[in-house]
Amino acid sequence: MKGRSWGKIMLIGIVCILSVPLLKEAVAQEGRTLEERLAMLEAKVTELEERLSRLEGPVAREEPKRVRVSKSPISLTLLSKSFIKADPIAGNVNDRIDFIFDLTSHLPKDIGAFKGMLVLKDNYDQKLLESELIVEDTIKSGVLLGWRGSISMDYDSSLDTHRRLLAIDKDNLRTKLVLKEVTYTDGTREAFSIEE
Repeated sequence: MKGRSWGKIMLIGIVCILSVPLLKEAVAQEGRTLEERLAMLEAKVTELEERLSRLEGPVAREEPKRVRVSKSPISLTLLSKSFIKADPIAGNVNDRIDFIFDLTSHLPKDIGAFKGMLVLKDNYDQKLLESELIVEDTIKSGVLLGWRGSISMDYDSSLDTHRRLLAIDKDNLRTKLVLKEVTYTDGTREAFSIEE
């Protein structure tokens, strides 16, 4: 019987010792308004965020979480389309079509790199070009025209899609970026599946 009583006393003592910090915090909070308590919590959260942002070293590679979105979180604007004739002296061994475009990110964080598919269609929704697009450059979040880039494709006059792509005016081309995966500047990753 004495052993059980002693155990109960020990348990009560441990609970009391562990609850002292909580009681101190409760006493410290007493007399503060709800707004003051909220402000203190926000300051602590900000401090934690700053500490986390200063951590260095690679972030553990984990499987990126999948996000379903109804439209691409990176918009693409085609600025120009030009035909470059083959000129072996200048280093151009094949005819090609060059495209210059701007990207704008609508994602909540700055992008460090991304992978996706660039799709060009005509006004009748016929696909003229589909090309993998990998950008390993910083794109700021919410900045209009956050990144400018270009792609080149070899031109093959025997292909109908290439002839149509060359003939069509850039203003009649519909561009789309089907985003697959993003690596943010903080090292986190996110995978996307676009709903049509």
